[in-house]
Amino acid sequence: MAGEGGSERIVQAGDALTGTHMISGVIRSHEPEGYDCPICRLMHGENTSLTTPDNIVHRDEHSAVIVSPHWWVGNIGNLLVVPVAHVENLYHLPDELGGPLLAMSRRAANALLEVLGCDGISLRQHNGPAGGQDMWHLHIHVVPRWSGDSFHRGEHTMRAVDLAEQHEHAARLRSAGNWSA
Repeated sequence: MAGEGGSERIVQAGDALTGTHMISGVIRSHEPEGYDCPICRLMHGENTSLTTPDNIVHRDEHSAVIVSPHWWVGNIGNLLVVPVAHVENLYHLPDELGGPLLAMSRRAANALLEVLGCDGISLRQHNGPAGGQDMWHLHIHVVPRWSGDSFHRGEHTMRAVDLAEQHEHAARLRSAGNWSA
């Protein structure tokens, strides 16, 4: 749930945090101790309570595209672009992963345009409880948009997407566009 997570802790340079990148020696972390990351489990080929590896649309050495298990009611079909390695949030993102994540977001956007025929795309990314982060693995929402939709008017009702619908969407997207360029 948004806003939940471990209490904020300041991580100093030299502290051991898997997958982090020190910037100016201090990083704020909200990831709970012992966090069982569902994205990392998915990247290791495991099912989670909401999705399965069959919903990974594309993956390379740095990043992956996953069908989101929750869709905004007026903007169905959104995807999540994630780093393969565990990175809690944007503050922890190593410079060398920023470009590959954005390139994969572009590929995901083009696939959504091709498959859904949407009019545009919005990217969303949340950091920390106050920023709306509710999963402690960096992820970029790639949201299909249609002219006149209510996405930016604060109407953000979401619905859970069953596995069959996730699988079908992933299969259609895999056959779209050029995922390797």
